[in-house]
Amino acid sequence: MDTYPDTVTPAAGGTAAVDLRRNMVKGWFEVIVVDYWTDADNWWLVADPKLAPTFELGFLNGKQEPELLSQNDPTQGSLFSADKVSYKIRHIYGGAVLDWRSYFGGIV
Repeated sequence: MDTYPDTVTPAAGGTAAVDLRRNMVKGWFEVIVVDYWTDADNWWLVADPKLAPTFELGFLNGKQEPELLSQNDPTQGSLFSADKVSYKIRHIYGGAVLDWRSYFGGIV
């Protein structure tokens, strides 16, 4: 048993009495802290993706890695006129929430 009880409830007469019933959901949740969220009082719960549909992410033609493209022709564009090398990165993906009931939160 823990050193401190999991719950404390006030007793009649204004004094605090310790309720020795165990917290039945203690240890069921994994806490993930997001440091860059501005309000420390807000909280969110997300269901385990193995147990409930939460979020789905898809990639165009199954390409999960971004494509790095460079300009090949030295006689065309800025490579010819200004001695510049042009790069382009292409990464096409999309996502959607599968079931809104898998999410629960509180903005305090």
